Amino acid sequence: MMTFRNSFAAAIRVQWFLRGVIMTFSLFITRVMLILFIGMIAAVCAGADTAKSPSSLDAEAISLRPDFTAVVVKDAGLWPQLQITDEGTLLAFGYNAPAHTTLPADVECWASDDGGQTWIQRGIAAPRPAADANYCHWASGFGAKNELLLVASGMDDAANARGQRAPNDVHMFRSTDVGKSWSSSGEFPKRLPGDLKPYPFGSIVCGRDETLRTIVYSVDEAHQNIESAWMMTSRDAGLTWVEPVKIAEGINESVLQPLAGQDWLCVARTSNKPAPELGQELRQFRSTKGKPGDTRNRWR
Repeated sequence: MMTFRNSFAAAIRVQWFLRGVIMTFSLFITRVMLILFIGMIAAVCAGADTAKSPSSLDAEAISLRPDFTAVVVKDAGLWPQLQITDEGTLLAFGYNAPAHTTLPADVECWASDDGGQTWIQRGIAAPRPAADANYCHWASGFGAKNELLLVASGMDDAANARGQRAPNDVHMFRSTDVGKSWSSSGEFPKRLPGDLKPYPFGSIVCGRDETLRTIVYSVDEAHQNIESAWMMTSRDAGLTWVEPVKIAEGINESVLQPLAGQDWLCVARTSNKPAPELGQELRQFRSTKGKPGDTRNRWR
């Protein structure tokens, strides 16, 4: 009887021992699983941060600390554009009135010969067509032999003092003395396909095929003011502009860059989602050539 009791007690002790081992092992496994789970969550979060980080990394990478700042002009300078000559002279173009298209004004040219530390007025690139008018839409760039070119339009009766505020026509201006004096010569279409009025913006760019290109945008007042951007081409150093090709609808102010071969890249501001209520985007478009012999670009 005593032997049975001792055996039973030993069995109980073994059972409790095994139960303790099992509980300890289960607790160990639970902890290991928990650590692995936390590790997985951390990896996912790190991946999400990595996925989001390019914008912040890019912002950090392109963050600049200027060596100096300088005032180019006071009470003027809207829609600035910057050009640089082969000799290193900086030329800044801007609207020379403190208003957003609603005051008479010209497109003025300012120059710096010391890397932007000091600026002086160089000339009036596009003098207003009338005393109460302005030029507030333009594109600038270089043509042949470092000739400066400007395509400009604006508003007649800019302040609406006579109740006749309306867009005026596009005109061509050029300078052969680095912006000191300007003349009006050349032809630019007054209308785009669909009888739409062109509004210049951005730069005049020389392509790899030695043609000049620029972008204008249009506003279709008959169809809910739909805006579109168009590429224009000059094959005679900016004297005439032809071949309007629509890049896309729903965009307006755009910049243009030549790519390898005869392709082009365009980055444009959307107009069908005006800020700030509905947000706004920059969209990219790329052109390719059409069939052999077709000189027009196709955009996608």
